[in-house]
Amino acid sequence: MRFNNNQKNNHNHNQKNNQLNHIFTDFEKYMFTNESILLLNESNKPDNNNILKNDNIKSNSLKKEYNNINKNENENKNENKSILFTPCEKDKLFWCFYIILHGFNEYELHHSDYYITEKNFKISSVEKLRSMKPQIKEMKLKMKFNEIEDELVNQSQITLKGLDALCFIYKVSIVVISGKTYCDIDFNGLDNDNDNLKKGIIIQTSKDTKEYSIRYSNNNNENNKDQGQDEVYLTNVRNTFWKIENVQKPLNAVSGYTIKELHTICSKLDIPFVSELGKNKTKPVLYEEILSKL
Repeated sequence: MRFNNNQKNNHNHNQKNNQLNHIFTDFEKYMFTNESILLLNESNKPDNNNILKNDNIKSNSLKKEYNNINKNENENKNENKSILFTPCEKDKLFWCFYIILHGFNEYELHHSDYYITEKNFKISSVEKLRSMKPQIKEMKLKMKFNEIEDELVNQSQITLKGLDALCFIYKVSIVVISGKTYCDIDFNGLDNDNDNLKKGIIIQTSKDTKEYSIRYSNNNNENNKDQGQDEVYLTNVRNTFWKIENVQKPLNAVSGYTIKELHTICSKLDIPFVSELGKNKTKPVLYEEILSKL
């Protein structure tokens, strides 16, 4: 059979169309047609029952986790009611005293003018101390006025001597703990107003940098339970630590102690009586080791 030119052209054109249609048909399943989009949506449609089930599981898990967190927080609050707070100012011992005397709220008010507040308070305290000399003489308190005045007015940081004077002036009771030693500065008995007694606990956390922190409770100081916890803590300190009787002169001369008395002090300061060679330490050696702990 013979084809004319027109017939040949039509035949070739039809063949190309058939080939193209076949190619498009093969690729149609990969194209975003209306039909393929519907099929895709159906295949990916989530199971509502599974969603609800998973949401319930997650919700229950979150509730359990939240309850556990609250439970742990409450347990920690009950176990750790006492906290150490370290003032950011240089004279930390002074500001611990200031907080015990006036409270945290008053302390927070003076962050911007703490230097002026500190200076004015110390100068005012020196003036009050001078007016109380007859009372000091009557009570036979051993205070070196020149040293105390110099400390309060000229030095950047007070020592236990200065703290002792401040407690006397303002009728404050403070227990200061350092290492395995403590001193009990108590002038509350001089004030007949028992409703306004000021008391606190100060702990020296570093001797090298003269770091002092105040020990306080999360709850109000008027809480009897918290006061009871402080008393239990202080009872343990008094039973196991060595008490410094006089902050003006913590240690007497070596001749003022017997070897037995030095052993008693050493036992509370965790100082061994025997040397590494197995020999008993002499009085001068024990005395020097005690002195190094103060």
